[in-house]
Amino acid sequence: MKTRLNLIRSNLQPHFLFNTLNSVSSLIDISPKKAQDTIADLSDLFRELLDTKEKLTTCIELELSTLKKYISILEVRFADNFSFKTIIHDTSILNAKIPYLLLQPIIENSVKHGYSYDHDDLNIILIIQKINDCILITIENDGKSLPDDFCQVKMNIGLESTIERLKSTFNENYFFKMNNNKDKGVITSISFPYIAVKTVDRSN
Repeated sequence: MKTRLNLIRSNLQPHFLFNTLNSVSSLIDISPKKAQDTIADLSDLFRELLDTKEKLTTCIELELSTLKKYISILEVRFADNFSFKTIIHDTSILNAKIPYLLLQPIIENSVKHGYSYDHDDLNIILIIQKINDCILITIENDGKSLPDDFCQVKMNIGLESTIERLKSTFNENYFFKMNNNKDKGVITSISFPYIAVKTVDRSN
């Protein structure tokens, strides 16, 4: 099981890092100072990924901490055309177990496909709550809608890895769905059992 998860991680991390580097390169000519700040954020991300190269799961609190560094890069790159908001209904769920780097590929996918000729602004809302004995994560964006022939099987490697890691962590006891929001944009819903992480183990 751990070998399989490490293989999934080896596919995920380059995908994550290379796309972040592309974000940095787009800033060099536009704003060298912002590029420097973004490189500092990227350096922090590199350090964290290297320090936790064997980590397969984490808690929501640390997952959000990692995501915040990535969001900072997006905020610099897209400036006033991007906004991100996190809503936590109950802070007691911050210790809940979650696959490491579960959220970042979904946010990245929202940015990659949310912007279009008709959607030059993008707002993303991340909502995390506990319902009964499950964690429910909802990621909403107001960007471009999914095409009519969209098939969840035909996802990019980031989202394929997301589903694989949910399955590896929670077996079949999880839910993942992407669909068009009733107003505009796309909504992604994820649900899995609430399992408290008493201590943060960086070697799991």
